[in-house]
Amino acid sequence: MSGGLIGGEFDSKGYYTGMSYENKWDPPVIMNGKLYYNQPLGSSAKLGLACVDIRTGDELWFKENTTIVMGQIYNFESPNQHGGHAYLWGTSGTTWKMYDAFTGGPILDIVNAAGSLSNVIYSPNGDMLIYSLGADWVALWNSSRVFELSQSDPWSWRPPTGGSLDWQKGIQWNVTVPAIPGQQMAYCDGEVIIASVTTSSTLNTYTHMGYSAKTGERLWIQNRTNLPAGFTTTNLGGAFASGIGAMGSGVYVLFTMGTMQWWGYDAYTGEQLWGPTEPYTDAWGMYAWGLGSPALIAYDKLYAATFDGMVHCYDVKTGDHLWDYTTGSSGFETPYGTWPFSGGLTVADGKIYVGTSEHSPNTPLWRGEKLHCIDAETGEGIWTIRGWFNGPGIGDKLCAGPAVADGYLLGLNVADGQIYSFGKGKTATTVSAPQTAVPAGTEILIQGTVTDQSPAAKDTPAIADGCMTEWMEYLHMQKPKPTDISGVMVHLTAIDPNGNFHDIGTTISDELGNYAIDWIPPVSGTYKVTATFEGSNSYFSSQAGTYFIVSQSASADITQPSPTLAVPPPTSAFSTTTYVGIAIAVVVIIAAAAALILRKRK
Repeated sequence: MSGGLIGGEFDSKGYYTGMSYENKWDPPVIMNGKLYYNQPLGSSAKLGLACVDIRTGDELWFKENTTIVMGQIYNFESPNQHGGHAYLWGTSGTTWKMYDAFTGGPILDIVNAAGSLSNVIYSPNGDMLIYSLGADWVALWNSSRVFELSQSDPWSWRPPTGGSLDWQKGIQWNVTVPAIPGQQMAYCDGEVIIASVTTSSTLNTYTHMGYSAKTGERLWIQNRTNLPAGFTTTNLGGAFASGIGAMGSGVYVLFTMGTMQWWGYDAYTGEQLWGPTEPYTDAWGMYAWGLGSPALIAYDKLYAATFDGMVHCYDVKTGDHLWDYTTGSSGFETPYGTWPFSGGLTVADGKIYVGTSEHSPNTPLWRGEKLHCIDAETGEGIWTIRGWFNGPGIGDKLCAGPAVADGYLLGLNVADGQIYSFGKGKTATTVSAPQTAVPAGTEILIQGTVTDQSPAAKDTPAIADGCMTEWMEYLHMQKPKPTDISGVMVHLTAIDPNGNFHDIGTTISDELGNYAIDWIPPVSGTYKVTATFEGSNSYFSSQAGTYFIVSQSASADITQPSPTLAVPPPTSAFSTTTYVGIAIAVVVIIAAAAALILRKRK
């Protein structure tokens, strides 16, 4: 997609980000090391489906006139077959379309669909489940049942290529429950369904119900009376009826925009566990979901990122306020006095990833927006990088924040129209020593380089973790080159002619990727030298080796002094080079055609 400033006669105007209602980062889906996303055509129409390798950024294939909503990995187990199957799913009216995830080719259609793929949850085996709720009934639809009833052999998994299956065959059960007109599905975690109905909007009174996700039986019903005003204000948040903000760890939570407070309830009994919490101190915190980020429960904690530029964290069992993370003061750069959070929270590997953004920013985009990586336990910031990395902020299904899979974090920066992938980068280490014999007792210089081998930063210096943000912004975001950076640690060892091991020492490469160390070999003969970069939070390891010779001398033994560091010369003579490490990638996707991978600092 186009991004950044337009220039020319448009002066300082920027390209439309799509953040208001036309999300350009759609859906995304990551499976099997591949990123799948619909490419935009204009504001809302889609051109087709792209498949990109998340390690290299290479586009593997592109399917015109094909769009998807979600992906599925279904694990089928029978006496006859065992293992997973990867699929992509799209829609066309009431027809669901199934595609092969490896090639993007069409497989079959499911017709007469009465549900929405956006409401799918997955069983432990990857079955697509949809729960539906009426005034006096609860139903479960199961994708596996559609296929089971469409083939004669239950021991085999054989989706009929080119077939057309009836969606109605997937209804696994439909049970009658006590009638409650107007009740709406709020949330389901595969164990319990939470539903809600407004009893009296003027008196702020609501009824919540819990149903078994296994049988449809009603488990409990509770009236919520005299809740603070603003509880149902325009029902921002899309998927959650009457302010129900998130569900997890056996708890569901409510948020009131008017008072900026949270309540917690037992999902299995409906009993109130805690609340209300203390109100937020900044009025912009009222957008804790909807225009802000939908709340998320993970690690027995409730996380809410809001327009007050904060991520608020609570113990979901007790409601105790644990910590706040703030983006700090923006001065007059934004209307909010801080950089607001708007879009999806992503939680993985004990970390929270969330980007600052806004629902409908003006052009030019204000400065200072960043993607934040936060410790999910302590709330401490781990790293940030510049960019507008979140999607639009209406409804949780549209808040497409960064996606995490296979150790990579991927996101669309709408400021420049490029997709970025963050992860450890591949490196290359070289080493060289004098290529002619040196007299015994002579001090020699061993030198080499350690370089980044990620596709978008190939042969650039490997840089220390602490300098990574500034270095990546310089390499890939047109920011000034940092002046105070350092390289990485290199360890050098040698094997002498007699097979004895020598630890030559360690040194640190410079801002150009060069390193050097001086050493006096203790005996004459041929030496094998190995240089090892052991890796870091930003890079994988690499290693290289070379040989040199020390001529004979009357002196039998030389006392070996401690290694000393030498200033590396501007150039190096390279000999043998060996690459070690897992190939990880960095590539820039321009106009949604490739991907840029940056290293992640933990």
